[in-house]
Amino acid sequence: IASDFFQPCPERQQKGVMGFSGRISDPRKNAKLLFKAFRELQQRGIVRELHIAGPIDQTAIDLARSMGISESVIFLGNLSRDQLCNMYQSLEVFAITSFKEGLGISALEAMACGVPVVSTQCGGTEDFVKHGITGYISDFSSSQFADSVCQLLSDHNNYNKISAECTRTVKNNFSERKFSSALDEAWKAAWGESYLSQ
Repeated sequence: IASDFFQPCPERQQKGVMGFSGRISDPRKNAKLLFKAFRELQQRGIVRELHIAGPIDQTAIDLARSMGISESVIFLGNLSRDQLCNMYQSLEVFAITSFKEGLGISALEAMACGVPVVSTQCGGTEDFVKHGITGYISDFSSSQFADSVCQLLSDHNNYNKISAECTRTVKNNFSERKFSSALDEAWKAAWGESYLSQ
């Protein structure tokens, strides 16, 4: 992750915005759970908007409309790198409702920007979304997912601690600099010299 580029906004404000970035049309992303959890959060007065970056999908638009949340679900389309960073910085929470995930690059980019993640038990994200430390892990119940978001946003001081830990986790474990260093150590072990000197 380019943690020198994806950084927290110095003037973060609580705006009641949850976000997602990816191919919402992919059935593995579980858009129905994302929308159901958002609707519950909206009804509780916790989150007012859901911002979705990535290819716009008519089926997802129709689903949001059928659930009565279309005016509050903002489909941003494909974003440039700068726009994506700005989007992450505008969020209070990043949501992963997938049935299955690999590494989860978008979640790590959001974390680099200081945005905690609430994720389902979907595989890859569980390597870095540590419950109560960098976010929360939920099952596939929309009510529990909404509860996890509420827990995250209910304590401002704890939120700030989690946000700071998100940024540290990415810098210390998933940054380009960390990857380069780990690759160099492996290269030295295999070939006896630094790949950086090639």
